[in-house]
Amino acid sequence: TRFMVIDNPQIISRMSEMRDYGSAFMVGAPIVVLVMGTKSLTDLWEINCAISATYLQLAAEAAGLGSCWVHVGGRPRLKDEPQGEQAEEYLRTFLPIPKECGVVCAVALGYSGYDGERAKPIANNDGMVTYL
Repeated sequence: TRFMVIDNPQIISRMSEMRDYGSAFMVGAPIVVLVMGTKSLTDLWEINCAISATYLQLAAEAAGLGSCWVHVGGRPRLKDEPQGEQAEEYLRTFLPIPKECGVVCAVALGYSGYDGERAKPIANNDGMVTYL
């Protein structure tokens, strides 16, 4: 797993346009971490990156920060054009992403302004958990 830390507001603003849904909120984030993996090292690079991104989010939470994952890999820029330009292709036009790397996600980090009620557990988890 490789990380690219972006703290430049202009670049983050540009990154927020990688998709027409689910990435616009990044424009207000003070830091965005791009999570990438070297494709030739293992066929599990995407899973390894997902684990790393999750730990990044847990570490952020432990430090009192908010975070949000934006999926990049395999996602189109335009929801209504799934076969069109991909989010990763767009990011490669202005970020120095190594050729040998694939991008799994971007994790926006910052102080959350949310002070409302937290999500509650699902009342009916039938089929979601199996007890033996």
